[in-house]
Amino acid sequence: MPRLFKSVTLIAWLIAGFLSFAARAADMNDRQIVADVVAGRYDKLTALEASAQRGDPTAMYWWSVLLDSCVIGKCRREEAVQWWSKAAQAGNSRSRLQVYHQHGNQATPQDPYAGLGPPRNAEEKLAWAGTILVTLGVDRMLEAKALGLLNEVDDAEPTMLSMHVKLALGRGDQIASARAMLAAGTPHEHLVAETLRRQYLLRERKRYSELLAMAQDKDAVAAVALCASTDVMEGHAELPPELYPLCVAGFERGHLGLAGVLLRHHMERQEMAVAATYARWCWSLPVSCGESLSEYERQRLGDSKAWRDRDAEIGIALGIPATEDIPLAARRRGLSLKVRHTEAIRACMRRAYLPEQGGFADIPECPWGKPPT
Repeated sequence: MPRLFKSVTLIAWLIAGFLSFAARAADMNDRQIVADVVAGRYDKLTALEASAQRGDPTAMYWWSVLLDSCVIGKCRREEAVQWWSKAAQAGNSRSRLQVYHQHGNQATPQDPYAGLGPPRNAEEKLAWAGTILVTLGVDRMLEAKALGLLNEVDDAEPTMLSMHVKLALGRGDQIASARAMLAAGTPHEHLVAETLRRQYLLRERKRYSELLAMAQDKDAVAAVALCASTDVMEGHAELPPELYPLCVAGFERGHLGLAGVLLRHHMERQEMAVAATYARWCWSLPVSCGESLSEYERQRLGDSKAWRDRDAEIGIALGIPATEDIPLAARRRGLSLKVRHTEAIRACMRRAYLPEQGGFADIPECPWGKPPT
């Protein structure tokens, strides 16, 4: 995958799914709605329509999500766009972030902010700046303004999100930034690991063997970097014997994305009893094991309706739009997984970077960097 495409993909993940937890108080409780979506309390969620019609921006946003996700009967995406736009104009932070992200290619010096006005806080500044900086052919004045905003936020309030954006754009000390994020635990550890390995290769000529020696000499970051990237960098679905125990230890320390790596490893070896353990982690943790989990379920369930429903849930959680041919219950379970994943990612992206410690402050809602439970 070309580096530019990876940068655009990473920033899309970071921005499109990020939440401004500093949003002003609203009539509807955002956190309660999140909990209801994750738990599937649709008897309560259907009441959002009336609240949206009364003008509650939070209800407008979440009603648009439900309509777009096809979990209130039929798909109603045109109506969802209308509610989403109204929510953004009414000041809902989630909606504003999406507008900045999705309309970045339409920004001009005369209308740089998609009709919303300038970003109001650090999260919105990063959303707008990150989108502008990866938009091809953007006006040079806008590019300079976006870079200034990015640096302003990173200087004043450095977070894991701002560090991720700078890493994706190739700015700053790439090795130090990638190591800090991998040490803390990041939801995007695969992309960060690939970046770290490329930088080690380019700047220090360190290849797999040198990094393995570092990992075996108790460099936990080097171990995670190898485990999370060996499929792409070395083409291994099955982990090399010398690396496998380091990957198990990394997962147990809280590098949750390695659940998918270990699931794929044991499936390659046809060790389905052990694979089942990691499949359960993939379902229970807010991680996306994607194709590996889908293939595991296919082998377990066969080419059956039960597997197709599971496959649809996994796809929806990854961001593939739901369709009406998927059973309603599967659509709802898929949205539950997606929201659970993105909320955990958002919490982790809020972690403040502490330069004097070279690490990140803890946020209880972020599960990465903590032993899986």
